[in-house]
Amino acid sequence: MPNHINEIRKNDFTWVSVSKPVKSALNQIGRQFNLRPEDVEACLPPLQRPKLIPGPNYLFMILLFPIFNRKTKEIESTEVDFFIGKNFLITVHDNSLVPIRETFEEFEKSKNANAFSTGKILTEVLDSLFKYCYPILIHISQDIDNVEKRVFEIHNQKVTFEIMRLKTNVVEFKSNTALHNYVINKLITLGPNYFNGKRTYDRLNGLIEDTKEIRASLDNNSETIYAIFDTHQSLINLRANQIMKNLQIFAVIVFPLTLLAAIFGMNTLGSMPFHSHPYGFWIIAAIMLCGTFAMLLFFKWRKWY
Repeated sequence: MPNHINEIRKNDFTWVSVSKPVKSALNQIGRQFNLRPEDVEACLPPLQRPKLIPGPNYLFMILLFPIFNRKTKEIESTEVDFFIGKNFLITVHDNSLVPIRETFEEFEKSKNANAFSTGKILTEVLDSLFKYCYPILIHISQDIDNVEKRVFEIHNQKVTFEIMRLKTNVVEFKSNTALHNYVINKLITLGPNYFNGKRTYDRLNGLIEDTKEIRASLDNNSETIYAIFDTHQSLINLRANQIMKNLQIFAVIVFPLTLLAAIFGMNTLGSMPFHSHPYGFWIIAAIMLCGTFAMLLFFKWRKWY
């Protein structure tokens, strides 16, 4: 098989892991396992919404998971597709999720014959993917705690950009995992036709608890980052309003002084006061200075600044 398709065959059970899927390879697998063309097509870009659809001899499940881009420090989405049959499991992914690769390698090396069944491998893969979400959640929580301490640094644009990045990351994470609970519950309902075993359903119920815990953590992070964002925006708006107020006060002070200077600059030598006085310039400057201080005192008394 091509190097982007890996396969394990044991005890009449087959697990096919397709990484970086291309249409030709998926069509080949579709013919081999009698998969519906529309389901095969859904494994190709763009990303699909999470769902679980019964097929003729399998369940077709799509889940989205977050991945953290260390270069951009942003949460991105990746899709994992599952074809769940009685004696086969097909996983399709873009090879960005380490848990799938590690789980495949673990089963590839395993010599335990009882380990190879649809329910066993499916729950192992799902469990590893959900556990993979927790370190990202912790990382986001730590980043939120750090930026919360800097919320009053309204002069630092980096803080504003960091708050926006975290806000976007939380929204992206929530959109990825929003339907996990619904899909896993539906899997529990439809699963008996394709796999069985009390341990399998115990683990699936455990995944339901994981979805609730992840959702609760995301809701808490969302409320916190939105509160931080609102506080930071309020402080920025307050500073902007203060700057505008100071500029308006400055304009109110400068305008009459400019008018006074323009009047005394008029070429009316006979009637212009202080024009021939030896200290005329200083008298006019003193009048302007006194007017400035008078307006400042008035503004202060009115508590306008």
